[in-house]
Amino acid sequence: MIFDWLDEQKIPELTKSERLMGVLFDLGMATADQLEVITGWSKRQLKDAREGIRSRGKSGEPKAEEQLLHQVVKQVRSMVGGEVPATENQLQWIRNGLRALAKSEVRKDEWLKFYTTFQREVVIYTLGSQGNRYVADLLGRTLGSYRELSPGQRLHTVGTTEILVRLLRAGIRPQQWLNTRETTDRLKRIREQWNMEPDGQGSWEVKREYIGPHILPDASVQIEDQWYWIEYDRGSKTGEKIRDQLDQYIQLRAKLGKPIDPVVWVTPNVERTEELRDRIYPKVLAKYPESFPVPTMYFFTEGEETGLFVNGEGKKTAEVVAGASGETQSSEEIQRIREERDQMEEQVQELRTELERKESRIEYLTRMVEENQRGKSEWEDWTRGLVEHLQNQQGGFLSKVTPAQSLGEYVQRQGTPGGLKFNETSQL
Repeated sequence: MIFDWLDEQKIPELTKSERLMGVLFDLGMATADQLEVITGWSKRQLKDAREGIRSRGKSGEPKAEEQLLHQVVKQVRSMVGGEVPATENQLQWIRNGLRALAKSEVRKDEWLKFYTTFQREVVIYTLGSQGNRYVADLLGRTLGSYRELSPGQRLHTVGTTEILVRLLRAGIRPQQWLNTRETTDRLKRIREQWNMEPDGQGSWEVKREYIGPHILPDASVQIEDQWYWIEYDRGSKTGEKIRDQLDQYIQLRAKLGKPIDPVVWVTPNVERTEELRDRIYPKVLAKYPESFPVPTMYFFTEGEETGLFVNGEGKKTAEVVAGASGETQSSEEIQRIREERDQMEEQVQELRTELERKESRIEYLTRMVEENQRGKSEWEDWTRGLVEHLQNQQGGFLSKVTPAQSLGEYVQRQGTPGGLKFNETSQL
């Protein structure tokens, strides 16, 4: 309903500030340049509208804050330039004045807030809690608790809005641009329409059954008679999350049993586009039979998607993946993926076999080492005992008892490790 807010004939009673609040309510947040393109207003008109929103957070007296600020500045200047030290009363008055001004800024932020990007080059505007509640009251809606977006979510929201801005700059004014909430509401209506059955009394009722996953597109746009779902992907989702998101659209198409709106994926860089289009999405498709119906998917780098909306450019890129009609998969692509999968499975099996063989060899060598270690210990103990035996012989090594004789006696008494046989006439 974003363009309805700007239509003075459709909603004539709104002020410019209220129209801007409505636009920001639908967009979530936007930069000053984006608001200038979307509204068609001048910089001065936008500034006046923004100030009009923030002025709703001022105190009851219109000029009270300006007068207070002037008095605080005057007091500070007199303290800095004066020769007489400031009294405690003066300091306390300034503290109270600054606190009052700070509270005033907080009240203004409750209506309209602004953030700067990491480089502090771009200012992003969004409604505060009071501003959101005010617009919700105009629409007759009930809002949940107010929650601020993280810096990454802000960039995601602004990036999604930029898709609309590029359309407008290209001279295309969509029939409708819906945010996530409006898109899911429309999807819910579509599901209900496609899931109706007669109640036997001349009317229709919605069948109470599961009719596909609950997807949350970032936006949707209607250009002439064609609707598109928009997914702005900054690359923050990886692995299973992004594959599940792609898979949900396929499951929804299958569950509904009818074609759904084409899904346009927009990414910040070529690398992410190629990753989604050439690697991640084909792997998701490979899970399904060749005849399985899938939705049309387009994958673009920022700015390229405008060509699709303007003159249909980019369809070939999507059809390579999604199929010539947008409803059947590319047989060649699927076959290639399956062959790669089979080759990988064969390689994995070969590696498993080789691993088992090496594990068996390692087990054998480990057993041999342990046996050798035990044998070594036995021989060491046996040798120490032999040395003691020789030393205990009468006269030690100088006696007439030869080492061979002593060895023979020791072997007869102690035996040998492993039952090794010795020739009594052998020489040490």
